[in-house]
Amino acid sequence: MDALLDPIRGDFGLTTLISLTVVGAGCGAVGVWILQFGRAFLAESLTHALLPGLVAASLFGASLVIGALAGVLLAYVATLAFSRAPKTSAAASTSVTVTTLVAGGALIAASSDSGYAAFESLLFGNPVAATRVDLAAGALLLAGVTVTLWLAHERFGALAFDPAAAVSLRVSVSRVQAVLLLVIVCAVAAAVNVTGSLPALALLVGPAIAADALCTRIGRGVWIAALAGAICGAGALYLSYYADWPAGASVAITCTAAAAAASCLRRTHRSSARTGVVAQR
Repeated sequence: MDALLDPIRGDFGLTTLISLTVVGAGCGAVGVWILQFGRAFLAESLTHALLPGLVAASLFGASLVIGALAGVLLAYVATLAFSRAPKTSAAASTSVTVTTLVAGGALIAASSDSGYAAFESLLFGNPVAATRVDLAAGALLLAGVTVTLWLAHERFGALAFDPAAAVSLRVSVSRVQAVLLLVIVCAVAAAVNVTGSLPALALLVGPAIAADALCTRIGRGVWIAALAGAICGAGALYLSYYADWPAGASVAITCTAAAAAASCLRRTHRSSARTGVVAQR
């Protein structure tokens, strides 16, 4: 019992555990749709592009969730502006936006003596420093994401698997894509608020990869990814405590390990099935 309770004792342990579990579950569920729609590059870009908003919020003492949302909104507007240039693809405009905003975040950090320390913390994360306000903001954000995923599940599924049929069923492609973008933005804001900019992508994609390897049904996969994300978030706290590793890096390690383990399990199952078929013949 001491081994289970020691990491969550103290002023921040239980808050950190709840925060990582809640955010992990929400990001895992969103990650399934990120993979289905091929939006991993977009999610990765957003985790970096919101740095100016995060740095500004940190320097002025505002909520990091608000800073993340403001940073993502700035990134979205900048991407649209760059994409209107002649012969500019969406990937090119996104790349320019990300590099510009990361540089902007570094410049904002350089304007203050404590800016560089805040910039490093925002890059690599410090879940142990999560406050109850951060927990409440992240939980509220992910509650909205959960409701949105439940309401838009059928439309997401129709557009992901058969876009032509979705149009014939009067599913608005532009509206579904706009809702998906909003869900990704909220999930990224919640993840970055807890894990930092760099490990956030692992929390969004790792549990979803594990669910995809273990399940072929999208509805069940969302629940499996949410469970995997919650386990990875909680496991990261224990890994950080006992291995004395940074908490943000521990999140990335547990999510990557979950994806790798599920993939290996799937390959082993397929190999065993093939061996059984051969033996029957």
